[in-house]
This record gives sequence, C-alpha cells and structure tokens, in this order.
Amino acid sequence: MEHFGSFLKSIRGDMSLRKAAEKSGLSHTYISFLEKGEHPKTHKPISPTPDTLKALANAYEYSYEDLLSRAGYLLEIHNLFDIQTHTYTTPCKDTKRIPTNQYDKNDIRKVFNDNEQLHYNGRILTNDEKKRIIKMIPILINE
Repeated sequence: MEHFGSFLKSIRGDMSLRKAAEKSGLSHTYISFLEKGEHPKTHKPISPTPDTLKALANAYEYSYEDLLSRAGYLLEIHNLFDIQTHTYTTPCKDTKRIPTNQYDKNDIRKVFNDNEQLHYNGRILTNDEKKRIIKMIPILINE
C-alpha cells in the first residue's frame, strides 16, 4: 500500500518542490519531508496538520476533504452520518445504523440537523456547510 508521502508526491506531479512551496506558502524542505514520510535527522514519522493539507490542496488544486481522509483525519467519517436519512453509525463494521432520535438531545450532530436555519456571521448555513461542519467535528476535538 502506498504511504501518504508517496501519494503527496504523485499529486504534485511535474511541479517542482520550489513551485509547490511558492504556491502553498510552505517551505520546499518541509514538503520534501512530508513526501518522504519522516524527518531526515530524527527518522521519526512526520504528518501534515489539517492547515498544511489545506495549503497543499489549494496549491495542487486537489480535494481538501480527500487529503484529510487519506492522511487519516477523516477515518470512517462518511459512514458516521448520512444527512439524507439522518442516521448515524459507529466506525465498527459490525454495528447497525442508529436513528438520530436515539442520540442525546444535546448531541451537536442532532442540533445541526434539527435546526433548518442555523446562522453564522449574519447568514443562514446551507446543508452542504452543515455537512462539512459535521465532518470537521472529530478533527476539532481530536477524535
């Protein structure tokens, strides 16, 4: 199986490290470390932060969500919540979907889905924005 650093290198394509650094705002040395998957002096694994992935996604014109997923930040997230059916499941393969109404009334996912007009910064959030927020919750709370 291809490690994440090799994948980053493959999506960089023919773009030089210096050009990738210029477009992303990251150093070419750091991008090289990420592609190798370890710090050359310590030989310890090196992983990009979500902010780093955002910069690379913009520079490489690649899906930020896919980079988050491939880097391990969104493991099983697509299976956790289905916005159409309003059901949840745990990452465990042997569990069944649990209806939203069986979650605690204060579960933030329920709050996002039961309120048609959630506001942020003076405007109503769209359903797509709500979905993205729900996907980001595990990242924000380091789950």
